[in-house]
Amino acid sequence: MASVGPELEWAARLSVQLQTLSEMAENLTFRVLELEERLSEQDHQLVSLQMASVELTDGITQAMEERMVETEDRLVRIESLLQGGGQRSSPARSLRALPKPSPKDLEDPYGVEDPSPEEAAFLDETHGDPGEINGDEEDAFMEDPPFLEDLHDESLAS
Repeated sequence: MASVGPELEWAARLSVQLQTLSEMAENLTFRVLELEERLSEQDHQLVSLQMASVELTDGITQAMEERMVETEDRLVRIESLLQGGGQRSSPARSLRALPKPSPKDLEDPYGVEDPSPEEAAFLDETHGDPGEINGDEEDAFMEDPPFLEDLHDESLAS
């Protein structure tokens, strides 16, 4: 029994190779299915992004067209005023009113707050009106201008 015929040995090797090939085909099939699922998800995301882009572009295009029509109407009105002395050559569309700004829009964009009453009183006492210079300060400035010594310092002149 120790000696197995060459035909049986060949058949055993072929069966092992076929088993391995079958396992590889199965793994490749699972991998292809996973890739198809990922591709369909990416396609779905791409379609939704394209739809959103089209909607956004349509809205922007419509707003631009409205703005262009309003601008053309204004130009016609200005040309008629310049040429005809105030008579309109064609009826212009009335422009739509701008909406009232919300309180959030009216906030200071730099975040500077009004001083508290104590700070305002302190500022008034120490500095007064920033545009106002009292006579004593002006005289002191004119008598002793800042850095006058530096201008005449000979060590700096060389």
